[in-house]
Amino acid sequence: MINKCFNLVAIVSFLFPFQNFAMDFQQKLQLQEALENRILPVVRTFDREASVVVNLEEKKETELPEESRAFSFQNEGLGVNDSFQFQKFQVLILSRMTEVPDTAKTLIRKITRDMNVAPQIVLETTPENSAKEVVEQVPIKVELKGMEEAQAHLSSVSSLLFAAIGLMAFAFFVVGGMLFPGRRASTSQNQTTNKESKNEPQDVRANFVSQEKLIGYSDEALLAVISDCYWSEEDEYAAFVWNQTPVEQRKNIVTGNGFLKKYVASLSNRTQINLKHLDHPYYFSPLSINHLDNKTVTDLVRKHPGLLNRLSPLRLQHLHLKVLDRIFLEKEAVSKNQTPDFGGVAPAKERALPNPSQIPLGSLDEEELVGEQKTLPLKIKSRILTLSWLCELPKDKQREILSQVSDQELAAAWTGPKSVLNKLFEALEPKRQESLSSLLLVVKPSRSCDAFHKLHSWSLEALQVEASKRNVTQIKKAA
Repeated sequence: MINKCFNLVAIVSFLFPFQNFAMDFQQKLQLQEALENRILPVVRTFDREASVVVNLEEKKETELPEESRAFSFQNEGLGVNDSFQFQKFQVLILSRMTEVPDTAKTLIRKITRDMNVAPQIVLETTPENSAKEVVEQVPIKVELKGMEEAQAHLSSVSSLLFAAIGLMAFAFFVVGGMLFPGRRASTSQNQTTNKESKNEPQDVRANFVSQEKLIGYSDEALLAVISDCYWSEEDEYAAFVWNQTPVEQRKNIVTGNGFLKKYVASLSNRTQINLKHLDHPYYFSPLSINHLDNKTVTDLVRKHPGLLNRLSPLRLQHLHLKVLDRIFLEKEAVSKNQTPDFGGVAPAKERALPNPSQIPLGSLDEEELVGEQKTLPLKIKSRILTLSWLCELPKDKQREILSQVSDQELAAAWTGPKSVLNKLFEALEPKRQESLSSLLLVVKPSRSCDAFHKLHSWSLEALQVEASKRNVTQIKKAA
């Protein structure tokens, strides 16, 4: 019986070399995925919901040219060895854009030049409502086309291989039963014990608290990470950090930081997500930038590129830099590593946080109806999030307030009844109207974005000033 088992092992060992083809095919899929991950950030600069599918066709039985071997280091970084050479490299972009910008094409060619074959960039415009469905379906079609050849080579080998493995497992089971009869009883007993232990009730919440409680972190580190979350709008991570911070440290963190008191109060009903940034070495000795927003930090990085090597991951992710600017500044950071005086920089304006006592709006019709109530007190208006209050101001004041946010931020905040948006659109300059119209094709507006809260807050401040002027005028007339 034992001899038969060894014979089966020999058969399986003989079959294993046929796995080389499957490994090569798997490498190809991994390479396609690596290229997709490399190209996707470039494409999403122009459309945040776009997707990328890479399809590679390999040349058959050819040697890699000498000029291609110069890129062997980059190819290893992509997970491909020198034996690969491709005759087709297609980049399929699924997007709501009508055409791929020249800037995006240039960047894609630059970041994939180590493939030694020019990418064929193809755009497939997807309907806005079905973009996600197309993204899920197309990769399957592309991969199936490449798998037909693999299936032809592996179909016969796979069935024989699995049959041999099954026979070998059965043989070892029988031999093991004869040689070690007591072991089976022991194993059976252990399985019974494991099943019983799994059925015992467990305190999941207690385990979560004991594992995630943030013990051993300095006040300085906790203050820095919550401040980074505040300016980066990573509120779900801030909620986790605050709720897992020991009670005795919470007072130390908010003392002398008025903006954080309001912030942590607004986190009470937030979903908690652990991004695990607190374990980054940056927080052992954080920079003194808790009072600076990301726009100010970005300005400092432009003047002092060396800061790129000293910022936390949270700050780096939310810098207001385009791809090419970031690449240029990273090169400059090698030689320009001076550190600015953060204490001499004025504190940034506080974020417009959600009012915990807000009055929700049920629909756009309801929002339009509420916006027509011109006599509502400012206290009530402050509890209703809408751009309708901005329409109550003179057109020049509307234009002034709208100019305080970028085109991208305005597009993200562009939501409300048509009558309100039409009035605000008329207040914009012609060039900005064109820019906003283009951005709205690829940007999905949301009331939860920071720009929407800012516009709402600035509108109320301007209405307060207008009300004060009217009061002064009335007093003068009465006198």
